[in-house]
Amino acid sequence: MKFKELNNASWRQILLYLSFIIAAVSLTYILSRLVDNNIAFQSESEFEALATESEKALINRMASYNHALLGGMAFFQGSSDFTREQWRQYVTIIDVEKNFPGIHGLGWIKKVATEELDEFLNKIRKEIPNFSISPATENIPLYISTFIEPEYQNKQAIGLNIAFEKSRREAADLAKKTNQPAISKKITLIQDEEKTPGFLLLHPIYKSPSKSLNASAAKEDFLGWIYAPLIARHFLNHLTKSQGDTLNIRVYEGDHIDKKNLIYSSYDEKHSIIKPTFVVKKQINVMQQDWIIVWDSTLVYEQQQNNNSAIFIILFGSIFTIILGVFLFAKIIDNTKSTESDSVHNKFFIPCLFFIIVMSGAYYLYQVAEERELDFVRQHIEDESKKVEQLVTIQTKEKLQALKRLAQRWEVAKRTPYNQWQADVKNYIDQLNGIMNIQWVDSNYHIQWIEPINENQHLVGKKIIDNTLTKRFLKNAVERNGITLGPPNSKPSESGSKNHIDSRTFSAYAPLTLNDKFDGFFVGVFDIKKFLSAVFSQEINNQYATYFKYNGKVFFINNLSGETLAPKFMVEKTLQIYDEQWNVKIVPTQKYVKDQQTSLPIIILIAGFMVALLTSLTVRYIIIAKNKSDHLLNREQALQKLNSINSGILQSTTSLIIAIDA
Repeated sequence: MKFKELNNASWRQILLYLSFIIAAVSLTYILSRLVDNNIAFQSESEFEALATESEKALINRMASYNHALLGGMAFFQGSSDFTREQWRQYVTIIDVEKNFPGIHGLGWIKKVATEELDEFLNKIRKEIPNFSISPATENIPLYISTFIEPEYQNKQAIGLNIAFEKSRREAADLAKKTNQPAISKKITLIQDEEKTPGFLLLHPIYKSPSKSLNASAAKEDFLGWIYAPLIARHFLNHLTKSQGDTLNIRVYEGDHIDKKNLIYSSYDEKHSIIKPTFVVKKQINVMQQDWIIVWDSTLVYEQQQNNNSAIFIILFGSIFTIILGVFLFAKIIDNTKSTESDSVHNKFFIPCLFFIIVMSGAYYLYQVAEERELDFVRQHIEDESKKVEQLVTIQTKEKLQALKRLAQRWEVAKRTPYNQWQADVKNYIDQLNGIMNIQWVDSNYHIQWIEPINENQHLVGKKIIDNTLTKRFLKNAVERNGITLGPPNSKPSESGSKNHIDSRTFSAYAPLTLNDKFDGFFVGVFDIKKFLSAVFSQEINNQYATYFKYNGKVFFINNLSGETLAPKFMVEKTLQIYDEQWNVKIVPTQKYVKDQQTSLPIIILIAGFMVALLTSLTVRYIIIAKNKSDHLLNREQALQKLNSINSGILQSTTSLIIAIDA
């Protein structure tokens, strides 16, 4: 087409076509931003889940420390002749360093009245001849660290009057006032050679077990505190597997972030030059102290979240825009109708072939993108299932350790006195979710003690062996000499329903020895629904259906709220809880699966269709243009030939006229 012809084209049509191109570019940008935002939202949600997991791990770790303190309470309540050697045996048996990472020791702080100081010193020096109180102070209370184990790493703390320092004294007074465990503000432990931030965790003790459960316990009944020195760099380290890998954690005391309030950081901020993309901040109350926790994403996490979806959209959008421009340009220069000589075969077959080829490629990319999305969802659900597995395993074993600690105290005390045992058991039942009762079963398999006693009085004296299978099971438990889990079983349903899934229990058995001889069991009976429900957050309940099975039979289902499930994403795990295996089936909801997916595959398919359509139309117009060009060329050649003939005729005519004239 000549430039003059192009110049005469409708400017309105040109502007319209130009607006199409601008719209295509804008749409590409908007879609890429939407996908980017969607990916960022999903990454942020996943990071928040990691932060929540870390927070729960911290809470659970602190609770386990408190359980260690609770375990020592029975030694002091109702005991007037408790010795340092008994305490050493208890701490050695529970193996504080191994079972409670972060605890630097377990100790006893005695509140001593000034007028009783000489009597106290005379008594304690019978066990520790060189015992002395430090630092020398006046006009402050006497809160004396009487003994602490392991002694070799806490010698400096023996004889320390913790009331000499404000933070220590305030934490002790707070625990006594509220009758709840309390942690001190940030301090430097005298036994920490590196002088890094540390704390004291204190649990108040009263003479009377009943008053130990009452915040208004009489002043004269207060004995002192069981306490644990904590070093922040130890007890805040490795809360979860993701710490230091996909997230970093910073902990500050108080209600605002300030470097002077920093308790712990999992990385060196001074050498960190990359600003984290994802940050979660939360203020929590830990043992009556306010802490601010900040979780920062790492480069590893951010690289894991990188997604090429936006790049795909920009690529397809660019191709679409280029082909659209070529097509519109072809439309502008095609201002004449096709001729009859245009080949029907070329006009339709070749464009259709191009459409099929391009659409096939787009469909392949669609399948690749969709499979990639599904792999991402499967991996995400697999990761979540591992977290559930870890939560259930850790919390189950942690709660069952309560029985083990009861058994260890029984052996140290050569049978714990009943009042002391009862107080100890009450504390555990109050602190641990899901425990229905705890029993002492003697060596002849008869229930001798049980707590709570009021609703279980009828069980006292009952023999727990009711068949050959139970007898064999209990004998195996004695031979293993460790915590043994019984199978889930049904308890009587209050409603009379035949469905016992919500009314199941399981029992755990801790063998006892006295002078190296079998002395029966401590048996903990657990309500499965309460026991396992405490593990699952509302978020997990909304996202997954979780089925627990034993020997192929379901014994627990978490609360699901009637959501439709996606069975093809089901994950099955086998949990090893001591000597028993529980099978766990985790099935995500359809809504959760849908929320994890992006619109990239369908965008690729739609964009592929548009590209294929425009490609085929463009090819068609190119063929038409070529046909027209060939037609014009043929016409031009015919005209040239005709002109040549005419020219020859004219020349011949001239010669003829001359000849005639001659």
